Amino acid sequence: MLTSTSPNWVLVVRIAFGFLAFIGILLNGLVFWLLIQVKVGSNLTTILLRHQCLFDGLSCLIALISKITGPILLTSSRVLNVLLCHVWSRDSLFWLGAVLSMHNMVYISLDRLTATFFPTFYRFYQKSLLIGCYIYLTSGFCIIYVPVLFNRRFENETCHWYHAFDSDLMHPFYSIHGYVWILFKYAFPAMFIMVAHILILCMIFRRRPQRCMEVQFKKLVWTTVMLSSTSTILHLPDAGSYASHQIGTSQYDAGGISHQLRLLCITLCYCINPSILLGMTTVLQDSAKERLPACRKCRKYSTSADQAIEDVENLGSLVQQPVMHTR
Repeated sequence: MLTSTSPNWVLVVRIAFGFLAFIGILLNGLVFWLLIQVKVGSNLTTILLRHQCLFDGLSCLIALISKITGPILLTSSRVLNVLLCHVWSRDSLFWLGAVLSMHNMVYISLDRLTATFFPTFYRFYQKSLLIGCYIYLTSGFCIIYVPVLFNRRFENETCHWYHAFDSDLMHPFYSIHGYVWILFKYAFPAMFIMVAHILILCMIFRRRPQRCMEVQFKKLVWTTVMLSSTSTILHLPDAGSYASHQIGTSQYDAGGISHQLRLLCITLCYCINPSILLGMTTVLQDSAKERLPACRKCRKYSTSADQAIEDVENLGSLVQQPVMHTR
């Protein structure tokens, strides 16, 4: 019987995590490549969707490498060991892609919100919005992710999940960042994403789509609704666990089995996101059919089958026609 602490159970979780991360790399790489070939919505929307695949794929790549190499890397150099402890150990680098992914989803929601309520402004100021996106993501990186690197300490040739500095001046910083992480990594982004899409859906349900572009706009909104819902739900277990740790009701077991399962949920999100994009975006499906050999072959067989069915139907209609006898 496997227990949560048995080596067999650890190996099972590690293999499952690595396999899921590998699938995520393939899916995000495929959709990112397709998004380079075609445009989905506006130029800004297409760029943001590329960002999403890039950040999700980055997290999957880091997760796969960490499952192959192990959570902690040690070398013969103490300086390198200290650096790896802060940057790599206990999935430290994994959170880089996770932070950027969540906040890119926030900007995708803002993109759809602006396009819905301020279409003229959106049409003429897409470059400004893109610059704002990079400023926003850079701020998130500096404020939310960078302090995570100082939650590790290298002591006695071992990397510990503990504050890097013991100075009394740093304790308020660590305490404040704990709440910053909860609020700005998950709570505020999730609230904004939900409110933004509720407002968007209320607006598009008030008007009946008359033109093809409006139908495509509505379909793109539903795609972003699915993406944001998946991200919000599958990030919730780890966010809730860290919030419980911060208020003192439980211990955040960085590197433990339950922690790995929560990260596996996030990685599952990064596999579902590109699948949603590909499954709900016709232009990406058409691009895949044109560019992928397997899809071209399926399309060829499908066309041949449709032609054969059409020929049979035409033949049947000829047989059913009454024969006109002439003298």
